[in-house]
Amino acid sequence: MVKKKLGDFAYWRLFHIILGVLCVFTLILHTGLHFGENLNQILMIDFIAVITCGTLAGLIIGLSSKLKASLAIKLRRFWSWTHILVTWPLPALLGAHILTVYYF
Repeated sequence: MVKKKLGDFAYWRLFHIILGVLCVFTLILHTGLHFGENLNQILMIDFIAVITCGTLAGLIIGLSSKLKASLAIKLRRFWSWTHILVTWPLPALLGAHILTVYYF
């Protein structure tokens, strides 16, 4: 069985970094860093958690060659999974935010 690659890791990492930076700028421009209330506040907290965990995961991945191998693996795994888990609610929260803005 032939395993197909979906591209080089360096390109995916660059795409991910650009996407993250665009999200930060969009969040600042859209909200002015005001947390809002209720659902908007939960969305803002989740967005900041996604950005923070993603940044920490990226830093650990970038610095993993300078860390002890076992520590680097543990930190990469922890922050990458944390980033993934806090990202899961984001589409539903964003969809609810858009729905409430246009519906009400």
